[in-house]
Amino acid sequence: MLNPEEKESVIGAPAYWSGVFAMTLCVFALIASEFMPVS
Repeated sequence: MLNPEEKESVIGAPAYWSGVFAMTLCVFALIASEFMPVS
């Protein structure tokens, strides 16, 4: 059986990486939208 620290890290890891991916995608969309009127 897992102690609370291990259980929290197991649950928190996928949410953490999905958040990193979502923020990276948002930053890419913002930068891309800045250059769209130029092209």
